[in-house]
Amino acid sequence: RLHDPEGPGLLTRVLRMLPGYIVPRGDGRYVLGATMEERGFDTTMTAGAVFELLRDAVELVPGIGELVIDELVAGLRPGTPDNAPVIGPGALRGLQWATGHYRHGILLTPITAEIAAGLLVGEEPSELAAAFSSERFTGRAASGPRGLAVAT
Repeated sequence: RLHDPEGPGLLTRVLRMLPGYIVPRGDGRYVLGATMEERGFDTTMTAGAVFELLRDAVELVPGIGELVIDELVAGLRPGTPDNAPVIGPGALRGLQWATGHYRHGILLTPITAEIAAGLLVGEEPSELAAAFSSERFTGRAASGPRGLAVAT
C-alpha cells in the first residue's frame, strides 16, 4: 500500500498491468498488487517480487516512484487441484461452499453469487453449478469443471 503525501491526483482509475494492478483509493492512497509466488503457506515476501511489482508500476506511471510505502502485505489465495472454485453444499448439513477461486475471485463473484443464491433457495443445480460441486473430488459427481468456460 502506498500514499501520496500531496494528496490524490496521480491516478483516478484502476490501472491493470500484467500481472498486477494499481487501485487508487481516492484520498491519495493506492493499492499496488499483486505478486504470485508458489510457496505453500509461507507469507514472507521476497525483495525480488516487491522490486518487480514496483518496477512495472513505475514504468507505467513514473510518479509511483515518489509515493511513500505504507505497508507490504502478503496473503494466501485458496485454490483447488483443478483450478475451479467449489460452490455448493458441503458434507455437513447447512454448510455451503463458495471458495477456491484463487486469483479470480473478483472476476467470478457474479456467477458465484448467482449459483450460490440459487442453491440456497432450493433451485435445481444447473450444469454449471453441478460442475463446481465439491463432489467432483470425492468421485460421486458425474462431471467436473473441465471443458466448461465461464464468460465474465
